[in-house]
Amino acid sequence: MKFPKFLLLLGALALSSCSEILPSSQPGEDPSSQGNGNSSLVTGNGSQSGDQTGGHSSEGATVTPAPLEDGIGPILHCWNWSLKNIEDRLPSIKAAGYTAIQTSPLQPQKDFYAGGYWKNEWWKLYQPLGFEIATSNNSLGTKDDLSSMIEEAHGLGIKVIVDVVTNHLAGGSGESFNGAVRNYEPEIYDQDLIHKGVGTVNDNDVQRLVQGHLGDYPDLKTDSPVVQDAVISLLKEYLDLGVDGFRFDAAKHIETSHDGEYASDYWENVLGTAQEYAASLGQEVYIYGEILNTPGKGREISWYSDLMDVTDTVASWDILDAAQSGRADMLASPTISGYDGLLAGQSVYWAESHDTYANDGWGTRDVNQRTIDQAYAVASTRGGKSLYFARPGDSSLGEVGTDDWEGKAIRSVNSFASHYGSYPKEYSGDMSSYAATVYAEDETAVLLVDFKATYLSANLGLPDGEYYDEVSGRTFTSFNGLLGGELDPSGIAYLHGGSNGGAATPLSIGITPAPEGTFRGPIEVTVTETGATAASYSIDDGSPVSFDGSATFTLGGYEDATHSVRLEASNAEGSLSKTYTYVFASDDDNPYLQKVINLPSEQTEGRVLAAWVWGGPAGERFVKGILADGTFSFYTEEGDTHFTLASFPGGTDSFSWDDKISQSADIALDSSRVYDASGWSWR
Repeated sequence: MKFPKFLLLLGALALSSCSEILPSSQPGEDPSSQGNGNSSLVTGNGSQSGDQTGGHSSEGATVTPAPLEDGIGPILHCWNWSLKNIEDRLPSIKAAGYTAIQTSPLQPQKDFYAGGYWKNEWWKLYQPLGFEIATSNNSLGTKDDLSSMIEEAHGLGIKVIVDVVTNHLAGGSGESFNGAVRNYEPEIYDQDLIHKGVGTVNDNDVQRLVQGHLGDYPDLKTDSPVVQDAVISLLKEYLDLGVDGFRFDAAKHIETSHDGEYASDYWENVLGTAQEYAASLGQEVYIYGEILNTPGKGREISWYSDLMDVTDTVASWDILDAAQSGRADMLASPTISGYDGLLAGQSVYWAESHDTYANDGWGTRDVNQRTIDQAYAVASTRGGKSLYFARPGDSSLGEVGTDDWEGKAIRSVNSFASHYGSYPKEYSGDMSSYAATVYAEDETAVLLVDFKATYLSANLGLPDGEYYDEVSGRTFTSFNGLLGGELDPSGIAYLHGGSNGGAATPLSIGITPAPEGTFRGPIEVTVTETGATAASYSIDDGSPVSFDGSATFTLGGYEDATHSVRLEASNAEGSLSKTYTYVFASDDDNPYLQKVINLPSEQTEGRVLAAWVWGGPAGERFVKGILADGTFSFYTEEGDTHFTLASFPGGTDSFSWDDKISQSADIALDSSRVYDASGWSWR
């Protein structure tokens, strides 16, 4: 199935190019495509951005992009995920190689209702009631939730981009506000700062493009200082929390300073002030705007791209078209931009977006995940930002849907993109096989996608030799330029010289269970790291304990207490650290908590104690417990009748009677649940 490259909005039931659509809306007309195609090209080199040259091919100069100069490479679009769910998955996001996450809008939303099916609810997030971070009335969380998530993300080296809606507010109709807007923006509401009498948006008419309304919600007078100040206030509020970037929804529907009688200083004022404010906080802010399809008749993409990065939706559709049709030759050109003069380094590419997935009739929901992943792999090599849309599946609003975003092939794609993003690349296409090749520092690395085959045989012009594939774990051989080998089922390969280990595994740390709420009794805690050359944990500021991969230990006791765990990990690329705080409450009223008091020091010093418990349905077994200040606490289960204590050499973690040092007599369980060991005999 082929899809249109343009999704323009026209007519009384126009869709929102910003993301907003009522479930009953229908798409508008679709003007002819302006995609470049390049179907006659079978090889190319380079990518657009800057004026530095270099590279391997002698046929022409490659131009080095710098997509990671601001620390942002692959971005995970956590669409509709609650802030809590994002925070919980940050270690996995880091391990999957994403450098940033993008949230859905977090402003107070129209018709707030938490927990509904995403398809019926998502569009409400794009009809905000005001310009502030929600403290209520948002299905994804609150300002406090955002602050917590940002702290966790920054601890892992992940940047946070927030989707902001500033073109419009929630409507009662296309030319009137929803009454609840007054609760948040009384000045805008009372002055009725919206455009009227213009009609719906239309790309072929400048006034309707920048002043027309999108669906049943009014277009703001963004030339008004009142509106601009409200937007700036929102951006400053986000920056104060540490937000690293913004996606401006419906950017092309907000006028520029080049729009003649409809022009304003909105972008210069809003973006300039945000950037200056970020600098005053010692921060940098990344900004990109949503430009769906054309920037509009008679308008130039540079009017936006000179001020911020933009979505290159035309090129993104071209990439998806190539993946669906199996036409690797369509992607061999050094450039794929859908807009004249737009550099790759100014672009955000995607295989699909929430618009193309969620809006009825717009086209990618029925595209299989394998094809989407292949298109994303191509997009990640083209010198701009690459945005991976996490499909919602059958989830409710706020929940995480499918887990394809962390698949093995996508991890390798992200690793290639992050490691080689700033290197010159040569692009080639042979039949259904696409390759982006890097020749850097005496090494060759290739991100390869075959849209059709599972066994690769393609003339990609690589130097002779063997290439290890990070995705399949297999070795490919190139001879006389012909590369052959068995592909992973994804059709994606990340090839490099050597037997293993290309780009470094992204550094990440994590801990389970998460330190949420109050714990009763001791818990088993597991800490993890990936990509580290050194990692350690310390408990309550104690001595660091080194570990590799993961480690598990017991934390807490049965009394009221607070315990901290500090994780540290590092590799050649940098370091991560994070302190987690766990709160424990007394469990004295638990009917299965037993305590042995007044234990003699000769039975405890340098030893580990365990209880041998029996008599109930759980059977005979050793039970771990906690020894503190001469008291040993442990849990039994319903039906248990007796126990005996046994001591073992210090450091023992698993128990066997063969290792026993001493044991007490048999003790019958009683209702007091407290047993005085001062007079016990031991053998």
